[in-house]
Amino acid sequence: MKRQASPMQRASTTAYTGGFTLIEVLVALMIVALGMGAVLSALSSSAFNVSALRDKTLAQWIALNRIADTRLSLQVPANGTTQGDIKNFGNGDWHWQQDVIALTQIPGLLQITVSVRRNAAATPATPTTSNATAPNWLASVVGFRGTGLAPASGEVPDWGGVAFSVANSGNASGNTGGNVANPGTPTSPSSPATTPATTPTTTPANPSGSTGSPTGIP
Repeated sequence: MKRQASPMQRASTTAYTGGFTLIEVLVALMIVALGMGAVLSALSSSAFNVSALRDKTLAQWIALNRIADTRLSLQVPANGTTQGDIKNFGNGDWHWQQDVIALTQIPGLLQITVSVRRNAAATPATPTTSNATAPNWLASVVGFRGTGLAPASGEVPDWGGVAFSVANSGNASGNTGGNVANPGTPTSPSSPATTPATTPTTTPANPSGSTGSPTGIP
């Protein structure tokens, strides 16, 4: 005869089969912790990338401004290395280094290289002659300066200009034949057109004196 379970045993069995064990809960929490760790790591990496791109953009602006100031200055920069600091730009302090090198291949042309990085301790802008480079430069920009800029000499240029001339007068339709002289180039006077002489033709006289058709032709 089969023995029936007591009410207490049936209640205990029902409670056990309807929930999770401690091991199952711990495994689920571990999976959630790993997933949240990966999400937090991705968010932190994205925030760091945004901050790094912002710093690189500000450093490039500083380098471009420095090169523009050097190129627009009427004083030719001396060869060598110059360092300086910029305060409170983009909520931070910056340190720049400028290297000026004369290019021997092209006389009068200077190569200007400006490197910028963040600076915690500001240093005075003093010119140096060493070519030592500091690590962790955020941006480096290269520019060139020639001898096109010079102090004003007081001479007034002639802004009247030179009339544009055409080498060949062309025909009445405006066709110049593709030959156009540069502005200011003197042109030689065009020779008058010569028409080839035509040989006069003579008609033999009719012996009969008639003005009709030749003899023998009806």
